[in-house]
Amino acid sequence: FSYMAANLSVLLSRLNVRRQRYKDAMLTVEEFMFNISLPSTLRRRIRDNMQHIFNAPACRMPDFAKKELSVTLNRQIAHHIYRDIVASLPLFQGLEEDCLTE
Repeated sequence: FSYMAANLSVLLSRLNVRRQRYKDAMLTVEEFMFNISLPSTLRRRIRDNMQHIFNAPACRMPDFAKKELSVTLNRQIAHHIYRDIVASLPLFQGLEEDCLTE
């Protein structure tokens, strides 16, 4: 039980640190937008983008993967991680799978 409680505590502390980073970033962005008098539509788009980045961060390749795995494996991992994003872009629609990994 103590092992589970400790893991839960670590997870919650990481979440709090991440949330605090988001709040700090938003304060900086809000101050910037206010200082240069951005129009409200642009402010809303920036806030939505910041919230999207916070709620759905992109997966990054860990350093060990970049250093230890072959270029081919790294390419296949990146393809797996980003395939939905790439496939949703109009520029890449209709291309074959092999074309997207090369």
